[in-house]
Amino acid sequence: MKHLKAFVHLSTTFCHCDYDVLEEKIYPPPHNPHDIIHAMEWMDEKTIKLITPSLLGEHPNCYTYTKRLAEYLVYEYRHKFPVCIARPSIVVPSFSEPVKGWVDSMSGVVGIFVGAGKGVIRSMMCNPDASAEIVPVDVAINAVLITAWSRANLKSEEVPTYNISLGGHVHLKWPDLVESVRGIIDECPFEKTIWYPGGNMRTNWLVHYFCVIFLHYLPAYFIDFLCLLFRQKKFMVRIQNRISVGLGILHYFALRSWKFDNDKLLDTIKALPEEDRKTFYTYDIDYDVRTYMLHSMIGARVYLLKEPLSSIPNARRQLF
Repeated sequence: MKHLKAFVHLSTTFCHCDYDVLEEKIYPPPHNPHDIIHAMEWMDEKTIKLITPSLLGEHPNCYTYTKRLAEYLVYEYRHKFPVCIARPSIVVPSFSEPVKGWVDSMSGVVGIFVGAGKGVIRSMMCNPDASAEIVPVDVAINAVLITAWSRANLKSEEVPTYNISLGGHVHLKWPDLVESVRGIIDECPFEKTIWYPGGNMRTNWLVHYFCVIFLHYLPAYFIDFLCLLFRQKKFMVRIQNRISVGLGILHYFALRSWKFDNDKLLDTIKALPEEDRKTFYTYDIDYDVRTYMLHSMIGARVYLLKEPLSSIPNARRQLF
């Protein structure tokens, strides 16, 4: 690969979640990646499941843990390839391209808001003072392209590492997102809502579990019981089980605060010609939270749920 100019490894800002402040540098892995790979090759599934909790340590899941190991594997190839590492935070619908609010996945934040809009999510644990470390997908991609350009112009074997997140620039808290979505759902509700859209953030686990039992699972079992009576396929408990898994993952990130330094990325962006900064927009655009969330919810409605905008008036009538 003689003509390779830049190899960008896509990681995540949460791969070093045991650090409250994440700098743009390589951190030592908790275990030797080669030892872990070798162990996975000969261990059976039962043994792997048994040792996984001790391997993960403070990591909430295998995703962040393996991303952390992968960073060091990439670092080891610095003498062979022009590598760099880009760490986006939680990726959310697009800001502008290909269209405003474009999204193709129900995972993460979008899935939670869709669930609340459908009336099936009524409670979520969240730290109201925690920053919402999100980044629109097109902004993240632009930043990744910028890092590739920067690495291609770097004549050394170092491994530049870039943190890509809006947390330190937009200063967005989770309650800001929730409140903006609450009003937007009333304006453009989804079709076939199970319950009136709503829900609240909780800071007390006992209250949250109480709400999950009485506002998530009891209605779900009741709906499935009705489906059984009318000889329809049961679905609601299965959906709530999936929601519980998703909430469990998101709770870890919504209850904690991190600071992601990105001075290196900002300096790289400043080095771009002015025309390129406009083309590959990142931090120098107007982030109006409500407008952005409106486009995001419309995007979820159109691209994920396949509900045309023409059905909004009818959805409003059903809601009210």
